[in-house]
Amino acid sequence: VKFATEKDKKPSELLRFRQRKRELQLAVLLAAKLDVYAVDRDEQLFTSKCVQEAAGLCESPLGAALLGLIAFIYKEKACSHLSTAQYLSFTAYKVFSGWANSLSSFSYTVSSAFAAWELRKLKVEAEKRQKEEDDKNNVPLEEREARAAKEKLQPGMNGIADLFGPNPTPEHKQKVRNHTKILSSNLIGLLWEVTKGDISSTLRIVCNKVLRDHSVTSETLSRRSEALLILAEEFKKNSADEKNGLQDFITKMGTQTGLYGDDVDANAEKANEDKDNIPVAKEVETTKASAMGFDYVHVNSVEELRAAIANIDTFSVKQLKQLLIELGNESKKAEMFVEKKELKECVIQQLTEQLRILEHA
Repeated sequence: VKFATEKDKKPSELLRFRQRKRELQLAVLLAAKLDVYAVDRDEQLFTSKCVQEAAGLCESPLGAALLGLIAFIYKEKACSHLSTAQYLSFTAYKVFSGWANSLSSFSYTVSSAFAAWELRKLKVEAEKRQKEEDDKNNVPLEEREARAAKEKLQPGMNGIADLFGPNPTPEHKQKVRNHTKILSSNLIGLLWEVTKGDISSTLRIVCNKVLRDHSVTSETLSRRSEALLILAEEFKKNSADEKNGLQDFITKMGTQTGLYGDDVDANAEKANEDKDNIPVAKEVETTKASAMGFDYVHVNSVEELRAAIANIDTFSVKQLKQLLIELGNESKKAEMFVEKKELKECVIQQLTEQLRILEHA
């Protein structure tokens, strides 16, 4: 008999398998957390852990908004199992929120498309001014073609400065900033709606597994429901309004990246001055890593590289992803890895190669 491994599964089957595995792992973790109250009956320790977990999640990007979503689902499932009257209102709200989320997703999509179209028009306008400027200064055709080829190979290398063009008017700059903010805000909002759907469906399945566990007594299940209600209340205390949470995240992102804001001109000038400077690009990626909450690990010397290789098994997934960025990879590549084993192998390979280069330098 041959058992199918992950490599033997079709992509759709593999995704379903990983989702079931994820749900089971989360159910085990949630049950262990609730059993401090339900089985060990240590209410003080359980409450203390709830407070610590809520405070920790609140510090992450969009953490406060996520806490509100998680708290709602936990309370809904706890009330469902305890058969309280509140469950009827949760059921009605779930139907209403489903329609509201679909409407929000549609609105974000339409607004994003409109903003992208406006930015495209501004880009064409900037290119037209660039051509007029080149004609005025008699810029050779070879130089123009070389610049165009470089922009094609590295699109958006100057960020928002590419949309300004030469000698932009204040009105043009303001339009670029406004539409860039609208586009990024709507794309983040659309991503948030997708994330909400995934978290909601997964958490409901996880809660059902924990609260319908046939391996424990009905009394334990009831106490788990009570514990889940306590956890929901603690999460709710630290949560923020979804709209305010998203707006706060968007503002921080704009400030950190200089994508829009009061200092956008300074950032554009710096991008023009340092566009070929590799350390600057690396600093940008490091800033992205910090924004995503990575624990920072330096690998700038032979000693640090050796230490990283020796202690690779002690690093968390976040630290391994940060190491990939520190080694010159883009943050997108770091986020591609799902399994820690594959991520660790990639990091070890790059650390070893970097160490070999430095030792023979």
